[in-house]
Amino acid sequence: MNIILDFAECSGLRIRRVFREPRQCLIARSLAEVRPVLRQVAQACQTGAYAAGFVAYEAAAAFDTAALTHSPLNDFPLVCFGLYDAPLPGWEEESASIPEASKGPWQLSLTQGAYTQAVDTLRQAIAQGEAYQMNLTLRLESTFSGSSLRLYEQLRQVQDADFSAWLSWTGGALLSLSPELFFETHGNRILTRPMKGTASPENAWNLAQCPKNRAENIMIVDLLRNDLARIALSGSVAVTDLCRVEAYPTVHQMTSTVTASLKPDTDLEAIFSALFPCGSITGAPKWQAMRWIKQLENGPRGAYCGAIGWIRPGGDAQFNVPIRTLWHDVPHDRLRCGVGSGITWESQAPAEWAEIATKTRFLEGYASVDLLETLRLDLGLWELPHYHCRRLLHSVQALGFPALTAERFTEALDRFAQQYPTGSYRVRLRYNRQGNFHLEGFALSLTLQKTPQPVWLSAHPFPFDPQTMRHKTTERSLYDAVFSSQPTRCFDVLLWNERGELTEFTRGNLVLEKKGKKLTPPLSCGLLAGTLRQFLCDQGELEEHILTREDLVQADRLWFINSVRGWVPVVLKVPEE
Repeated sequence: MNIILDFAECSGLRIRRVFREPRQCLIARSLAEVRPVLRQVAQACQTGAYAAGFVAYEAAAAFDTAALTHSPLNDFPLVCFGLYDAPLPGWEEESASIPEASKGPWQLSLTQGAYTQAVDTLRQAIAQGEAYQMNLTLRLESTFSGSSLRLYEQLRQVQDADFSAWLSWTGGALLSLSPELFFETHGNRILTRPMKGTASPENAWNLAQCPKNRAENIMIVDLLRNDLARIALSGSVAVTDLCRVEAYPTVHQMTSTVTASLKPDTDLEAIFSALFPCGSITGAPKWQAMRWIKQLENGPRGAYCGAIGWIRPGGDAQFNVPIRTLWHDVPHDRLRCGVGSGITWESQAPAEWAEIATKTRFLEGYASVDLLETLRLDLGLWELPHYHCRRLLHSVQALGFPALTAERFTEALDRFAQQYPTGSYRVRLRYNRQGNFHLEGFALSLTLQKTPQPVWLSAHPFPFDPQTMRHKTTERSLYDAVFSSQPTRCFDVLLWNERGELTEFTRGNLVLEKKGKKLTPPLSCGLLAGTLRQFLCDQGELEEHILTREDLVQADRLWFINSVRGWVPVVLKVPEE
């Protein structure tokens, strides 16, 4: 089982962790196997292993027989964890090498009329005192072919959630774009962050004060306080943040934070016994709400609304609530996604239907543009960190991103480097419109490229776009189009502008040696201010000079440079027709 976790830490910094080639997979396919598997996972982590995996919603009855659910999906595990030696900081393959994904139109499992009838049934049950709130969900389904990893990366860019995950095994894959933390433990401290209350970005101005949404959130906060009290030291349960509104590209959500100190010897099994499934996706009271869910929903939820996460050696754990989560059914080429909303007495079916539409926006949306820095990390030390920081801060101010300080940038780098003190990595740091960092790393070979690499001259001038040229962002479609248009493989493509002036490569800057001088085009020609280029200019090793295609013929040597690869000698080739 291969797993990617893009989870945020308490500081808000998101760090990618990749788990590949497990030493062992622990799977529960029956309720009787659920608790023993969790005990095995916990024991392995106490002896130095990392564990990552998921618990399906239908595993709930293993912890309390009052938790009624549908029968599990055919061949879908109730619990599945891999045991690993250590996580990697990034997926080894470049995203461009991952096959494309293709899906058909989404089909809903319920019509709006059937959904309205279900909402009315729940409101009547609430009026009769059956429950205070119940979470009603439905399914979307689509045909699908290609790479679930490529689709995950596309959706992750759109949703920009703090607890995203991709899990792949023989026959299936999970793609979770969840913004909701189920629980996180550090020593004897536990933190939960239930999420209830939703608004579209257009209507978010009223979310914080909306009585219905606040009532939904506070009900679930009370439920989580009671659940935590079962495993917490007396008097330690506390609500540290109530009804905070969090903004995401396609939706705004209301979140609260509940913390506690755990009783001695509280293990993973005990935490799941007390908390699972999370009250935010059931309702309150939990068991009564689950009885109604089983009655009105037309099938099992699977990993959706269960838990996905990881456990460190020693037992510290972090799990999400897998909302905004898709399942790729590989044998049948199907993609399924669950979505729902909390129903209270004040709920109106048209508004709940609209909320579901809001929550599914991420499935068809477009990725927002983030600021990007690509850095080299060697043995825990960063290459040119101050130059990267200066460039990023300039782009933050120029493009109107949330304010950022050099101290916060440095803290993000330090936290990542502390986790990967050995080896060499190419690290992608993204800074988004919500003011969040996301870091992921890719292992680098220490072998320096001494043999000149083949590069081609672009067949057409590169269009001038100030944002593309002067600021490094995740919007690279122009560069990618030029590179992919080459008929055969090359190391990179040399660009030139409409005035016939050389500018840069698609992934680095140009250095041309002529008559003993090392020359590089000035920024006015239309190119990115690469950090290594700027450092070398500051040191007097490079001179800025307008270069043309005629200079290529007269050049003594050519180099491709950037802060990750350093100096790479290149030779200009003519593409074969």
